[in-house]
Amino acid sequence: MKIKDKRNRNKMKNEHKLVNKQKELSIYNSEHGPYKIISFINLGGDMSKIKEEYLNNKLTNLYFYKKKMHNFLFIDTGHFTDIETAYIIRCSDLVVFVVNSIIINEKVLQLVKRHLPSCIFTVLDKKYIKSCKKFVNKFLPDQKVVEVSLLFNYLCARSFSTKISARPFMIPLSIDVRSDNIYVIKGFMKKGLLTDKVIINGKYEGTVVNIKSDKIYSGSELGMTDDEKSHFKTVTNIDDTEMEVIDEEQILENDESTSSDEYYSEDEEENKYPSLIDKYKEYKGIKNIATCELPTDKYPDYYQNLIFFQDFKHVNKIIVNRKSIIADNQMVEITLKLTDSIHDNIFVMFGYYEFEDFKTIHNYSFQGKCKTGEKLLVDLGYKIIEVTPTLTKLNNNNLHKREESLDTGVISFIAPLSFDLHKILIFESNLLKETSIRTFKMVGMNLGIKDRKLYDEIVLQGLPIKIHKRSCTVKRMFYSKEEVLYFKEIGLYTKNGRSHGFIKKPLGVHGAFKAYFSHPIASNDKIYMSLYKRAFLNDY
Repeated sequence: MKIKDKRNRNKMKNEHKLVNKQKELSIYNSEHGPYKIISFINLGGDMSKIKEEYLNNKLTNLYFYKKKMHNFLFIDTGHFTDIETAYIIRCSDLVVFVVNSIIINEKVLQLVKRHLPSCIFTVLDKKYIKSCKKFVNKFLPDQKVVEVSLLFNYLCARSFSTKISARPFMIPLSIDVRSDNIYVIKGFMKKGLLTDKVIINGKYEGTVVNIKSDKIYSGSELGMTDDEKSHFKTVTNIDDTEMEVIDEEQILENDESTSSDEYYSEDEEENKYPSLIDKYKEYKGIKNIATCELPTDKYPDYYQNLIFFQDFKHVNKIIVNRKSIIADNQMVEITLKLTDSIHDNIFVMFGYYEFEDFKTIHNYSFQGKCKTGEKLLVDLGYKIIEVTPTLTKLNNNNLHKREESLDTGVISFIAPLSFDLHKILIFESNLLKETSIRTFKMVGMNLGIKDRKLYDEIVLQGLPIKIHKRSCTVKRMFYSKEEVLYFKEIGLYTKNGRSHGFIKKPLGVHGAFKAYFSHPIASNDKIYMSLYKRAFLNDY
């Protein structure tokens, strides 16, 4: 009986899936839309047959397949750059890779596969099926290879879901340029806009004046009201209490009040070195950097304008799932006012979510060679920005040391707030702002929107002389008695932290001092002192 019940449940589930699939496919039966967005990418050979039959020799073509009563919006990526191709496939229901040669271009697939929705491979000539299947099994083993004669049947029978771009977007079909950077764009709106802010081709920002669909909507009607925004708990500046409180147990203040009557004579030249007191006056000594908060009262001014949410995951879910007053899957006409004139072909327009005009701190894990301070181009999925990142190691400490270079770790930078962002593409910066396979550097995986507290470390080094078990005289770390007294309360350690100690008293006036340690000092040991200072990210 139990087995029979299980079979009945499975049968009902399959019937339910079939009904949902038929409903999903039925929306494309009207000749005037909506449309399945299909992008064609040539991996080798002549695809003129595809251009004539499917694209009507256009870059974009609305096609109604009467035999199966199905509507398509076909896009030819043959004239697109690498980044344009990568952007358009994120908005596609399906990507068709066209093969008409025994030599298949692997480089084209390397960049687009990172944001690839559903895809298939179609072969224009049967003699290339074997080599195409071998290629697919190597790079995308789960995808199918179909002959071009069966392509329409496949496109009509299957339902596809674009999981990459949950963001509102539109595929422009015609553009009319007016004066003063006013553009009127007609096209297919796959997902309705949620604010009046948009970005074209990932780099041209603009504001919606109005939208014509079933009726005319002004741009101001798209966003949230002030009452709706007030429900989100945000932190728009650095906590004032954090800026003022200093933990006396962790932060060892530099003490200048200690003195010594003992004099240690040295035959050295008069001090010609710059004062370490002035050089490192912003640094502190810390007992345990792993557990210390290292508070500061000197935050950069631009940190006051950063925004953080108390529960970002909850806010992200609400913002992304919010319904637009503009219906999905329809042809619309949008009047835009852009900040700059556009000199490129307009191929995709993304809409902003609410709050995305504010700045915050992004953190992403990465694998690949990178340097702190090196300018990089970051593809956020809907726009490309140039950042100057900071690198840290991936750990659970309260504070994170700013590293000069890393092969794996965390990359942090200040940039516009972005919702529904799981990973980013990172490119080398260049004069032309080119984002292509040649400039691609690595992928970053999202670690969350938060202030990752950074610090810089300076290590002073001294040489032990006159060693007597656990005590010794140290010189060449400081160059004056005043410096010894200033840094006296900060701890010392030997190589690998084998022995920890402290400064007992200065000896002479040239920077030598007497120190005691927890373990005996060897003649080949060196004495170290670490100083720490809060570090901050560069502004966007």
